[in-house]
Amino acid sequence: MKTRLIFLFLFVCCLIHAQENKNTEKWRFSLSGGLGYLLGSTGDAKKEMQDVIVDPGVIDDYYSDLKLGTQASADIHYFFYQNLAAGLTYSFFRTSARQNDVVFDPHDGVHHIVGNISETAFVNYIAPSLMAREFFGSDKKWALTSNFSVGYAFYRNEGSLLNQNLLMTGGNVAIQAGIGIEYSLSKNIAIGLDANAFYASLGEVKLNNGYQTITQDLKDQRENLSRLNVSLGIRFYR
Repeated sequence: MKTRLIFLFLFVCCLIHAQENKNTEKWRFSLSGGLGYLLGSTGDAKKEMQDVIVDPGVIDDYYSDLKLGTQASADIHYFFYQNLAAGLTYSFFRTSARQNDVVFDPHDGVHHIVGNISETAFVNYIAPSLMAREFFGSDKKWALTSNFSVGYAFYRNEGSLLNQNLLMTGGNVAIQAGIGIEYSLSKNIAIGLDANAFYASLGEVKLNNGYQTITQDLKDQRENLSRLNVSLGIRFYR
């Protein structure tokens, strides 16, 4: 919650200052890519895994890999008033983890089972957004940007445990807010570095094992999709 409030405060500050500047380019198209770090706790999931996996180090490595993923985004904005713009944003996040030759305990007091465990998670997000830009520096080639959007997140998780596949899907309303800095290479092209916070969680998901689909109410153990993103990209102005 504190992270979202900080980004929202910075967006409002940039919004106020942006009204004092003027720009002649009306359209902005941006492409970015970088890393995303999931903020959700893995404590409960690790406890469940400890009941069946013998080596706790395998569990730690598995969820450590899932925390960090790659992300990319594209957005288009129209400057309707000086340096204030409205538009559409899309982002994609992917993370995965895999552990081979994992020793499982079926709790029969006799046997151990050796097999693989893996999963790949995807989050697609699309939303209308607002953006503000403020130039600074003597040559006005530098600019501070901020953005805020509310849209919908689509979640997909493809998992496999001991050669048994499970597909988890869901979706919910999501919020994204961020700040960035740009450097103009020319009148119409700039490069930029962005940092943003993405917030979403799921209270219900659909599970499919290849034979049937059921709807699972997550109740107090919601699937937390929230993350922090850092990305580098190119911007086109026209």
